[in-house]
Amino acid sequence: MEKAKGVNWDLTFLYDSLRDKKIKEDLEKAKQLADKFEEKYRGRIAAESLTPAVLETALKDIEKVYSLMIKTRSFSHLRFAENTGNMDAQSLLLNLQKEGAEIQNKLVFFNLELLDIPDETFKSLVDSKQLASYKYWLLNLRKWKPYKLSEKEEQIINIKDITGKNANVQLHDEYTASFKFPIEIEGEVKTPTESEVVALFSSDDRDLRKRAFDSFFDVFGENSLVLASIFNTLINDHFLECKRRGIEDVMETAYIRDNVSKELIDTLMGVVRDNYPLVQRYYKLKAGLLNLKKLEGYDRLAPVAKEVKIPFEDGKKMVVNAYTDFDGEFGTRIERFFDEKWIDAEIRPKKESGAFCAGILPELHPAVLANYNDRLEDVFTIAHELGHGVHDLYAGEVQSLLTYHPPLVLAETASIFGEMLLTDKLIKEANTDELKKKVLARQLEDVFNTVSRQVMYVLFEKEAHGISRKRKLSKEELSELWGKFEGELYGDSINPHPKQNYYWARVGHFFFENFYCYAYAFGQLFVLGLYRQYLNKGEDFIPLYKDLLRAGGQFPPAIVGKNIGIDLTKPDFWHGGFDYVKNLIDELEKLA
Repeated sequence: MEKAKGVNWDLTFLYDSLRDKKIKEDLEKAKQLADKFEEKYRGRIAAESLTPAVLETALKDIEKVYSLMIKTRSFSHLRFAENTGNMDAQSLLLNLQKEGAEIQNKLVFFNLELLDIPDETFKSLVDSKQLASYKYWLLNLRKWKPYKLSEKEEQIINIKDITGKNANVQLHDEYTASFKFPIEIEGEVKTPTESEVVALFSSDDRDLRKRAFDSFFDVFGENSLVLASIFNTLINDHFLECKRRGIEDVMETAYIRDNVSKELIDTLMGVVRDNYPLVQRYYKLKAGLLNLKKLEGYDRLAPVAKEVKIPFEDGKKMVVNAYTDFDGEFGTRIERFFDEKWIDAEIRPKKESGAFCAGILPELHPAVLANYNDRLEDVFTIAHELGHGVHDLYAGEVQSLLTYHPPLVLAETASIFGEMLLTDKLIKEANTDELKKKVLARQLEDVFNTVSRQVMYVLFEKEAHGISRKRKLSKEELSELWGKFEGELYGDSINPHPKQNYYWARVGHFFFENFYCYAYAFGQLFVLGLYRQYLNKGEDFIPLYKDLLRAGGQFPPAIVGKNIGIDLTKPDFWHGGFDYVKNLIDELEKLA
């Protein structure tokens, strides 16, 4: 089976169709529960007489409301992602955003009253055994206390986001999903999707790579005026809200979201930046592997050995076997995604590009979207997204809704760990030096793309936010800024393509979530530390790892690290990940 033809998910575990009457029924039930919640708890939460039992009941009651909202919204988003041109999905998504904002506004008082609980009362509550599972969720919420607004202001923000931030994110998704990339292939002009043209960046035909690069950046360049306008709008939306709340550091909202400190992320990003020379060393080595004096921009993703087509069924076996070799229970859970149609991997026009795993509710299984294009890289993408899926399954066994999702910086743990399991298996089973070179190069490039490049994204994004506070950034200025930071990363190891500075327009994370990308770097380096423990402890590591996954978002990253013997505040820990990278480069140099 090539290109996963017919590998589509079955979303009837949520609803039968976009017109299923149960969607409306669940929405009405959410409204009723929200009304009852407000009637029952307004004025009771901030009182000094609040008991752990009352607060625990309130938290469980609000989870019931959120669960219904998430279920309906997730279904509409998944239907939109599988076909961004589906007008029924677009209409339902917009309607649910409107209805959701109205419901959310009835519940705004709850978080505000939690922030108003007297300090002594709050301390006794979070230290109680009854609220142990919610302790760190409550402590993290408390960080918003200096930045809270009035109830009316919070409600207005929820409503304006429908036609402001959310509408711009949806416009970006619909607009870019409609792009066609004309390119001559085997004497015929074709118009592949974004996922398909990006796949050509790793073709072993250098001229085809260049044509794909030219077409890709021509299209994003031609549409960069619109994309720059959307980007500026979202930056200013974030800035104005921060200003209203009294938040000076535009990244503060991300630190609270991820339950981390500024100092921790500054340490991480500083270590990554210090190791940029390793990136440059590798790409100079890669030029030699490709028999080139120097890499051009369109050579960065070129394979170091001839690309081999891997049909979906073969890729599936590789992923299942890698997880099964680690642990039989993991392998069984991975197989369910394929056997029970929890994954959509077929490439189709207007399907959202890239890949994601949607963890929905603790009691429901997740859904995975991918665009499988018969490449080794696509096999790793499947291993990555199913790692997220297994994480969701383990967390769902223990956690309730508020503590189900891990913070972004830990959300990549199981996904990257899964990729490393696959990498190790392929290296051990490689029967030629050429295959070993290919897998080693792939692993190195994955680390650089996940760590170094993602930190570069955040540095670009942070400066763009800083400048845009004062004036609107033109598409030319955004591109110049991109070139500055990408140039710092790659130095003289790669000749930049004349048009590749439009790449900022392609990074969806800049549009749908501010300062998301450092989470990838955190996750990759964190997993390198975890993986070293696995190699040292063997099977004794597996129960500890499962406990980590079951914890979901119950604990902040610093405590998760401490529980497994890792101090995340020490630069030496983060540098340790780059020691692993140095060893891989040394090994590849020997093979070369």
